[in-house]
Amino acid sequence: MQTVHDNPVDSEFDMYIDGEIAGWVRYRVEGHEIWMLYTGISRGFHDRGLAEPLIQTALDQAHRRRIGVLPFCPLVRQYMKQHPQYLGLIPADRAGLFRAYRVPEPAAS
Repeated sequence: MQTVHDNPVDSEFDMYIDGEIAGWVRYRVEGHEIWMLYTGISRGFHDRGLAEPLIQTALDQAHRRRIGVLPFCPLVRQYMKQHPQYLGLIPADRAGLFRAYRVPEPAAS
C-alpha cells in the first residue's frame, strides 16, 4: 500500500510503501510559500514511477493550504510543466524565477 504524509518536523512529504519510506519531497516554508527543493527516491524503489504521484500529492497539499509553490526542484518544475493546471500555484510576482514555467494568462473573453 502506498501513502504520502507531510512530515513537517523534517520538512518533507514522505512516501511509504508497505511501511517503508520509498521517497520524499524536501521543502522549506517561507511565509505563504512552500519552496520545493528536492525529490528523492530510496534505493530499491527506483524505476517504479513513484516521483510523479509523490509530487502530485505535495502540490495538491499546497493547493489545499492555499500557499504558493516555488519549484526549485527540477522534477517538480518538469511535473508542473507537464501538468499545467499546477502552474497557477506559482505566485505571479515570483513567476520570473521560473521563466519557462510562467503562469498562463487568463484568456480574454
